[in-house]
Amino acid sequence: MESGEVVDGRYTLVRLIGEGGFGEVWEAEDARMQRTVALKIAKLGTGTKEAERFVREAVTAGRLNHPHIVTVHDYGTAEVDGLIRPYLVMELIDGEPLDAVLARALPLLSQALLWAEQICDALAAAHHHGVMHRDIKPANVLVQADGRAKVVDFGIARNLAEDRKLTTTGGFIGSLAYMAPEGFSGEVSGPRCDLYALGCLLTELCTGHPPFPGPHPHNFLHQHTQVPPPALRTRRPGLPVDLDALVLRLLAKAPHSRPHHATQVRHQLHALRRGLPIPDQGLGLTPPAGAGNPIHSVPTLPPHKAVLGPASAPRSLGSAHLNDAQLPGTAPPGLHERDAGPAVDEGPLQDAYDVAVPPGKRGAAFIRLDCLGRGGKLAALGVAAVVAALLTTVIKWPFDSHPVPPRPRVLAVVGDFAGVGKVKAQAAFNSVQLALARTEGITARTYDNSGTPDGSQQVAERIVADEEIVGVIAPVGESPSDVMAQASKTFAQQGIAVLSPWTRLTGDLGTTTYQVMGATSVLERATADFLTSLDDTTMRVTGASYVSDGSDEATATVERISAATGSGFPSDIRTVDSGVAQLGIDIAESGHNVVYYAGAPKAFHELDAALSRADYHGLRLAQDTALDGVYKVKSSWMGTRNYCFRNSGFDTAYQRKYSTYPQLGSVESYEAALALTAALEAASPDASGQTLRQTVTNGLDKVRPKGPCNYDLRFGRDGYLRNPPTFMDVYEPGTNLGEEIRGITSKQALQRAKKLMR
Repeated sequence: MESGEVVDGRYTLVRLIGEGGFGEVWEAEDARMQRTVALKIAKLGTGTKEAERFVREAVTAGRLNHPHIVTVHDYGTAEVDGLIRPYLVMELIDGEPLDAVLARALPLLSQALLWAEQICDALAAAHHHGVMHRDIKPANVLVQADGRAKVVDFGIARNLAEDRKLTTTGGFIGSLAYMAPEGFSGEVSGPRCDLYALGCLLTELCTGHPPFPGPHPHNFLHQHTQVPPPALRTRRPGLPVDLDALVLRLLAKAPHSRPHHATQVRHQLHALRRGLPIPDQGLGLTPPAGAGNPIHSVPTLPPHKAVLGPASAPRSLGSAHLNDAQLPGTAPPGLHERDAGPAVDEGPLQDAYDVAVPPGKRGAAFIRLDCLGRGGKLAALGVAAVVAALLTTVIKWPFDSHPVPPRPRVLAVVGDFAGVGKVKAQAAFNSVQLALARTEGITARTYDNSGTPDGSQQVAERIVADEEIVGVIAPVGESPSDVMAQASKTFAQQGIAVLSPWTRLTGDLGTTTYQVMGATSVLERATADFLTSLDDTTMRVTGASYVSDGSDEATATVERISAATGSGFPSDIRTVDSGVAQLGIDIAESGHNVVYYAGAPKAFHELDAALSRADYHGLRLAQDTALDGVYKVKSSWMGTRNYCFRNSGFDTAYQRKYSTYPQLGSVESYEAALALTAALEAASPDASGQTLRQTVTNGLDKVRPKGPCNYDLRFGRDGYLRNPPTFMDVYEPGTNLGEEIRGITSKQALQRAKKLMR
């Protein structure tokens, strides 16, 4: 393989990113989607275990949508160097593997903990979908240019519902330096095997090396299964005691002794990171052990004082006397959560008492207080109650962290709010507000683009600089079709999704711009699909006459629909001209049982009258733009449209809220807001602005609207609906635009069309 080579007729290889025993990863250009991707091509051909791994990785990772998991777009097979090989198409990450980062320098502790949190987020999402990664290690974590981590390579991931016995012939599953003890016997302990690997990775993040050196397989087997893991503080003095305790729990030999869930670990890591001294909150790097420079140790948590009253001299809690095997909020060995207090020796009063703060209290921790003088015998429960109260009111424990308030999440509504389109623009914003009333923590703001491309670009530059904005609904009001031509590219560069609720956008739109109301080409393709579906075993299309009003646009439309239906049935292209009466007779005598019209209403009126005079019997189909509110059709017609009518349920809710009627584009704006908020559901409360934007962009592909128009409304990319439905209305003789039968399903439309064809 070499640069410039085209794989599967679609992916042009640009440069080799990496290679290994599995094959090669290339940067490639996707000609169909017009985007840059990472193309992973297997070394071996189909029918091999390598190929099976590729398929498993595609299917497994493809259903995981998370900001800290690399997105898999597609997979397939192609002939490469004379061999049919499987390939994966993934998002291209601007970054490098974590092992390469660690080879250069050791991160500050705050950065290490943040990466570990993000990896936990990814594992929690995978485990929630019943998937174990089974090969967590630095090489399978990519660090992006903005510093965020993403987990890659689900090639040996396995569904938790599958067999627990995962031995393989001739080797182990996973990387030996990060393998859980049970993995050496082929057993899998569910998500806890990934958490063990996380403990190994966290050790390496904090000290520069995994817990066990190996280097040979038999060394790793003995070390992981028999040798106690080293404490972090023996390698890097000054690390927090509680971080040491967490890692030791992650590296427990017995699976049941490890934390149960990745989310639990993530919360503990977050609490640790928030409790770090301020100087360590930067993103700089310090050299790893053995790199020639000493490690800058992180100070221990500062001591806190406990004052018991005037009769007691203040005594320091020191470094909290926290048992290294315990974590904040967990009971020490042998003490159950229901125990109200410590066990007290029956002899002379001890210098110190182990005091248990009830688990329900925020920031509860198990500590020893060296602050009680000798003399007298106190009841154990009384001491526990007194000290617990003091802990609650006097001591601010380092891990007494309150819930992190979610970042502000704002939807920007961009349009002509001060010009001729201000009424429609305001109605669109009202509709967005109506949708957001069903959510929490998401608000909307208006941005006036003056209804011009330049105004839209100026607004786009303001929006991308504001990290609170996670999605855009634009344009609203009255705008030309090219109003977003430049702005959409600006949004795409920053990964911000844009939903256009009404205006049919033209131009080279950015890859994150979606059209809520379909573009003209969508309707053409959907119409062709509908006509093709009519020709089946129950009914034959004897022929189709495609008629235009003679304008260039209408003629091009009927030509494209005719070409899209192929040669499945006879067809011809005709024009309404001065001989329209003869045209009606010619169509009636042709034997064609389908007529399709595109063009202006005046020529449609003439065609309808001519077909009626010729007593034509067949399906009459036209774009709804051919009809108007005055002319009443003389025969039964079916109209196609590519927008969503204002549903009465939406109208009622809107009128009740705003005491006025909605406008064209209102319900589409409502649907756009629902789609954006649904895509946000996968984001964590404290995710960064960039992460939230990426979550929305990735999630829109999987969102199906659930509002008033969910029966016919779908979202697509670059102005094209992904699964274009044909929007059908029925016009009975004597009705006009506004009096049609609306809202019929695709099945009803098919049945109606076949009835008219007879």
